[in-house]
Amino acid sequence: MYRVYKYQFKIEDEFHVYLPLGFQILKVECQNDVPCMWALVNPESPKESVRFRLYGTGHDINVADIGDHVATFQQGRFVWHLFRSR
Repeated sequence: MYRVYKYQFKIEDEFHVYLPLGFQILKVECQNDVPCMWALVNPESPKESVRFRLYGTGHDINVADIGDHVATFQQGRFVWHLFRSR
């Protein structure tokens, strides 16, 4: 059985989130000024550590370090761009 779960994260250049295998990220945005991602998951699946990279608008990006774009979201006056990390 699948469920939608929320995962909070900190604004850092790179971070890890433990997600069940087969996850699908549905949305990323700030809730009460805290960055969160909502994912469709099977909570019974084994978890994997998933690396993400976060860049602000105008920051340098080494495309060799990033995989797929996950989302763009705002936090106050900042706009962040979230990618899966390679």
